[in-house]
Amino acid sequence: MTRVSEKPDLYGPFWICAVLVFMLSISGNFLNLLLSQFTNAHVNTEYDFAKIGYAISLVYSFFGLFPAVFISVNKILGSNIPVVAAASVYGYSFIAYIGACIIAALITSSLIRFIAVVAAFVHSVLFILKNFSE
Repeated sequence: MTRVSEKPDLYGPFWICAVLVFMLSISGNFLNLLLSQFTNAHVNTEYDFAKIGYAISLVYSFFGLFPAVFISVNKILGSNIPVVAAASVYGYSFIAYIGACIIAALITSSLIRFIAVVAAFVHSVLFILKNFSE
């Protein structure tokens, strides 16, 4: 864990999660709006504000759940990684998902959306492994 600083912060990960919540909640609405503007097909453009609650629940529960499980497993294995350091690194790893949300909002192909999410996941996992490797 030599890559994580001695004073990890949660300010950046909190705002990354907030932007991710925003992107998740508007991406479906934005795609419907684009489809209705650029095609002659009538697409429902009513906004679904329930997506915000789902996005908040999803993002912040993952942000809180993973560091707790990660620390528990590492305590069992004998490692001494601070909770704030684990939460900080994990929160910063969410940055790749913001790009995947932008791609999902702009592109209608399910295959490209899937590839973007898988690429964000791989980037996130590699970022975590790189920062916690000793």
